Amino acid sequence: MHHKGSGVAGLYPKDVAETKVDEVTKHARKQGMPLKVTAEPE
Repeated sequence: MHHKGSGVAGLYPKDVAETKVDEVTKHARKQGMPLKVTAEPE
């Protein structure tokens, strides 16, 4: 689902979501990508 240039990639428990945000952000930066990843409550 997309809203104004954003999309939902998955629904996870808070601790898992925060870990995924950190991992994906680090990987994107290593690749030189400006990807913005956030964890938000449902």
